[in-house]
Amino acid sequence: MQFFDRAAQSVALAGSDRFVPLGAALTGMQTFLVAAGAAGMYEIPYLILDGNGSGWEFGIGVIDASIGDGDQFDRRSVIRSTNADARIVISGTGTPTVQCVHFGGASAVATPVTGGANEGPLSGDEVPGVLSVGHGAYAGGENSTALGAMSETSAQAAVAIGARAISRVINAVASGDGKTGTARGHALTWTGSGTSTGTTSTTITDVVGNFAVADTTAYVIEAQVLGRRTAPSDGIYGATIRALVLRSGAGAPTIAGQAKTDVTGGLVCDCSLSVVGNEIAVNAQGAASGETWLWAATIRATEQRGA
Repeated sequence: MQFFDRAAQSVALAGSDRFVPLGAALTGMQTFLVAAGAAGMYEIPYLILDGNGSGWEFGIGVIDASIGDGDQFDRRSVIRSTNADARIVISGTGTPTVQCVHFGGASAVATPVTGGANEGPLSGDEVPGVLSVGHGAYAGGENSTALGAMSETSAQAAVAIGARAISRVINAVASGDGKTGTARGHALTWTGSGTSTGTTSTTITDVVGNFAVADTTAYVIEAQVLGRRTAPSDGIYGATIRALVLRSGAGAPTIAGQAKTDVTGGLVCDCSLSVVGNEIAVNAQGAASGETWLWAATIRATEQRGA
């Protein structure tokens, strides 16, 4: 992300187009052309204020150092707005403006893009809440983070860490092997929680759901399951489940056997893995009626993706 001081211009077109032409600099401010100075392309945080005094829009825009009056400003990704967080419809009343501002929300820590598709951190078009850091880093999943040269995310809230790491599992953290090509290896970490009463089984999930394995992947999984009994008295149960998982193409994954090791802490419960849709579910249940359990599970996996 690049920040420019006192960069603000009028907007010379009404409507909700992604690209809007710029007018003159506002009084006491400077144009983006003057502010940018050095040649290059920049992602900047922007604020558009409609001239009617009611509409506003925060987002991530794109400019290059040759942008001048009449040239187009790219409203690439809207973060928040008065139009249900979509692009506002600029009324053309009064003097609508666009300016570089710092605001809380999504950002991409960027250096200038000097040419070529893989130079400089980028965020996906129309994708809110992303952060990309590093040469050629690309955050393409909503609320995702790509850290490292040529790292990439394509799933919601996924995190990719390391050179050429790719994260395609929702809410999981992936670190990569740094290799190119379709056959790739990654280490994944995912965590979820849940509650249960009596001997009724519960599914341990994260904020979205189960462990959503990516297309065309194979995994060796270790699920660490922890149960804490809160009623009728405090107690604890733990187990480790090891399994092999294969997902061919976009079809449902299969579990090629699993083995469970209990660490009872004096209590004996049950837990297992199962397939729900295209995801791997961690299931757990208490030992007896009248009990209340709090559950947590962490999956650590080695992922082989591609062919």
